[in-house]
Amino acid sequence: MSSTPKRTDRTIDSVTDTSIRHGWAALVLSATLFGAFEVVLERFAHTAGALPLHYTTFNPYASGALVALVFAVLLHALPAWVVVRVLPNGWPRVLATAAFAAALGYAWQATIRDGEGLEARPDYVWIRGGLAFGGLLVPAAFSVLVVTPGFVPRAVRTAAMTAAVWVGFAFNQSTLRSYREFHGYLTFVVILGLAWLLAPVARLAVARWVAAACIVSVGLAANVAWPEVVPVEANVRRLSPYAGHVLAALPLTAEPTFLVEPIVDPDRVLRADELERAEAWRRAKALPAHGRRGKNVLIVVLESTRADTWADPAVTKTFQSWKRNGLYVPKAVAQYPATPLAYGSMFTSLPPSVIIRHPFWARHSAMAALRNEFDTWILSQPNNYWFRSSAISRFIAPKEFDAVHAHRSTPDALSYLWKRVRGVEKGKSFFAWVHLYDPHAPYTRHKGLDFGDAPSDAYRSEVAFVDGQLGRFFRWFYGTPMAKDTLVIVLGDHGEGLGDMIDGSPFWGHHVHVHGVLSHVPFFASGPGIPTDVTRGELHVEQRDVLPTLFDFVGRSPPTTSFVGGRSLYREIDRPLARPLVTEAISIRGARFFQLVELAQRPDADFTAIRNLLSTLNDSPRYAPKLALEYHGWKIVRDLMLRRSSLYDLERDPDELHDLARERPDKVRELEWELDEWRIRQTWTLQAGERAH
Repeated sequence: MSSTPKRTDRTIDSVTDTSIRHGWAALVLSATLFGAFEVVLERFAHTAGALPLHYTTFNPYASGALVALVFAVLLHALPAWVVVRVLPNGWPRVLATAAFAAALGYAWQATIRDGEGLEARPDYVWIRGGLAFGGLLVPAAFSVLVVTPGFVPRAVRTAAMTAAVWVGFAFNQSTLRSYREFHGYLTFVVILGLAWLLAPVARLAVARWVAAACIVSVGLAANVAWPEVVPVEANVRRLSPYAGHVLAALPLTAEPTFLVEPIVDPDRVLRADELERAEAWRRAKALPAHGRRGKNVLIVVLESTRADTWADPAVTKTFQSWKRNGLYVPKAVAQYPATPLAYGSMFTSLPPSVIIRHPFWARHSAMAALRNEFDTWILSQPNNYWFRSSAISRFIAPKEFDAVHAHRSTPDALSYLWKRVRGVEKGKSFFAWVHLYDPHAPYTRHKGLDFGDAPSDAYRSEVAFVDGQLGRFFRWFYGTPMAKDTLVIVLGDHGEGLGDMIDGSPFWGHHVHVHGVLSHVPFFASGPGIPTDVTRGELHVEQRDVLPTLFDFVGRSPPTTSFVGGRSLYREIDRPLARPLVTEAISIRGARFFQLVELAQRPDADFTAIRNLLSTLNDSPRYAPKLALEYHGWKIVRDLMLRRSSLYDLERDPDELHDLARERPDKVRELEWELDEWRIRQTWTLQAGERAH
């Protein structure tokens, strides 16, 4: 009587090991095919500027296919295959897989350190620490479980892989869903986990291939079954820069370039009618002749302060009191969603794309022309890495100015300001500037200013803290005689994303985008000629208005070399003018961004080197450069990578969630014409500066 031999664990492991190798092969093949599809789709979007009608929507989870290909083939699959074929089972295989997985984890960690938004999270310190260890241990343990089936009990492997699938999916859905790096890697983990779980079920090799290919194709099928999830342009916008970023780090590959539409084209040849309109616009910027309006100037810049947060009475309780001393504009427009070029716009009255393209404005600083208009200069900036770089303070304080004080906190800054202002000799004038940095991430919850447990509540606590400190200072200041003779301006440098939905994903921090949560900042002014106890939401005020307001205050016209683009606040108060207001975002951030701005401010900078650097950054962007234009209650956002425009009705949709571009093509054409007129004026300004140079 014969009996069927019992299958041993070793036999099971052998079958499982074979299934895993077939699963790897199927994963590589299907990811290659799907990745090729993604590349073709993206390339078509970039070069043709349009997409097939039947691909009007695209599921974001399919976006990880190309990234999955890179990770699976080059970083996991090939080393895993080598380990399985060469090393014996047991500790040698475990150590080898742990080593290459740890290397992968370290590369993963290094990649995401500079990714968009991470440092803005209030729990950044914990994420950073977790990545330092988890980024190494998780891929190591994962690879050991997959590549060394005989060393780890099958039940443990099955439980671990099942957990990896669900944890990866949940993690991808929640904490860092908008992160391209995490998204791509975790998409790979989910696909691999499903392939590993299902491959042993099939007895035939062909069936295993089909099963794994079907798993990878789920994302593609979801595009048809689940329409209107995320517009295809949002998918391409998120995936393309990351794909290029990852591929550039791999051996034998070159970073791909994209046909990105320039914000301002310095080589554009302006027609006669365009030149005439630009020169007429330039003449209209001349300030009327009059005497000096007052004696002193005080400018307070609020770091990362959203317009809506500052307008909330529950957050800014003291501001609700001292704003009666002047004029409050709840939503002014920031020219750039990061501090350096926001300052550039304030104190040159030029758009960022013009400032960074030529060192002409560093050699002919408009602020330097105000040097002798005030007896005392009081300048204080945060004592941190970014401000010590001079990429920010140089706009307001050229080299010939007095040294800039460095403060440690908002109380320290306002204490210094109080002492210096109080010490100004009677009859003497002063110009004071201070930047209050506390609302920048990571956020700190302040005692007595508790708004809840959410990260956005910690941000509100920071803003409330700054408001309280400013309230103490202004209670003293507005009680002194000098207040009546001082032009006071309080404004934000840019807003802050607090998980707001932008392009279908939650966004934290700043840079990258030009939506209202980043482009709208509070603006307050008081002093001679400024109405008191007035809130005027209809006024069109932008950061470029600061410089012409300063010259108007001292009764002078800006130098002819400054090419002022803003409008004096005094003129706006007397004769409100509906004018297009523009926000820009170029495709660079972090240390390289500050280095670029610093280079553009050097009087001895090489113009050709700046243009070449900008061209390189523009053609290989980490994210899509963008332009936004607001006019008559409407806003158009131009994606310069996809050459696509989104349209928002700011009155009915202040959060900019509903794109009306397809419903209102007439309004899109109207605002695109206004945007082109803006570009004509900036091209004329840039070319005039080059000629003057």
